[in-house]
Amino acid sequence: MFGRLSKTAPVVAALACLAIAPVTAHAQKVDEVTLGWPSQLSVSMAHIAFGQELGFFEEENINLQIESSNAGSLPLLQQLQNGGLDVGYIAVESLIIAEQNQGITFDLQFAYNYMRRSIWEMIALADSPVNEVTDLAGKTIGVGSPAFGNVPITKAILRSSGVDPESVSILGVGLGGSAFRALRAGDIDVLNLFDTMHAALEASGVPIKRIPLPSEYTDHSSQGFMFHKDTIAENPDLVERIGRAMAKSTIACDANAEGCVKAFWKQRPGLKPSGNDDVENLRRQKLVVETRQSRLMWFPDDVEKKFGAFREKDWELLLQEMTSGGTIKEAPADASKYYTNDFVDAFNDFDTDEVIQRAKNWK
Repeated sequence: MFGRLSKTAPVVAALACLAIAPVTAHAQKVDEVTLGWPSQLSVSMAHIAFGQELGFFEEENINLQIESSNAGSLPLLQQLQNGGLDVGYIAVESLIIAEQNQGITFDLQFAYNYMRRSIWEMIALADSPVNEVTDLAGKTIGVGSPAFGNVPITKAILRSSGVDPESVSILGVGLGGSAFRALRAGDIDVLNLFDTMHAALEASGVPIKRIPLPSEYTDHSSQGFMFHKDTIAENPDLVERIGRAMAKSTIACDANAEGCVKAFWKQRPGLKPSGNDDVENLRRQKLVVETRQSRLMWFPDDVEKKFGAFREKDWELLLQEMTSGGTIKEAPADASKYYTNDFVDAFNDFDTDEVIQRAKNWK
């Protein structure tokens, strides 16, 4: 693990030597980087495995290790704060919630806008009478758990659509099989989980439909990569290299989704599905990957397509829905302290066509 520079004087000395006597990229020290992930590893993150197989992280002198947990974002924030992680995949609202509701102050900041569109969805069975949010009055919505972070936002969506949240039952149904059974059995009318979970159900052959949600609740940042402020200030080059490798990996997976799935299976054979032939498994998992890629490759119409960039509007929309949904009592006066766009140009400093060609040529 790279760790925070304030606690690693030998690393600072080594970097100082490099500044005096530059060497080629291949001769530079490889940084051991630990990325914290707040859920179980799955094919939805296949683009990272593909980027590793294509050499994007190696070329940036990064040996990336992913540490996953189902504990949620708060433990990741604490690990980042204490130097136990180098970078964290965090929901953008988590830092604000932790500061306001937990009374904790963190020296952390988002440096890479990873998911520019919300991953949360509402789905119903294809033959359900529920077609719009306004149809949900008196219905039952299934969520992973009533404690999930999307629940206050779901209530805000109902309220903004003219549906009294008190008229709707919200039932914890878990993830995966238990949630799918609840929907198919009619125990719930709508399932309110995230994009790749719903895609997995759809890939299994269950006809579903996605309930249209107001754009102000979907078309803004959802997840980002967060760093300790010490790392941002004292080792900006590391932040640039991580972000650039992530951007390349995202583009590569979009160019070759099938290869992306196969790279994930190669790296993590224990997570390759069983029970079907490889053709069927590939079809199902490719659909999941393509669903996530549609989020990773989505850009608002009013911005230049640069990976990692945040919009001020993203945070305005987020704070609006957090306050209206009761997630926080009061919006911070200045949201700019939670993120930086200082590294965006460096994140995008590569030949996109060359990345796409390498992805298409991979076997």
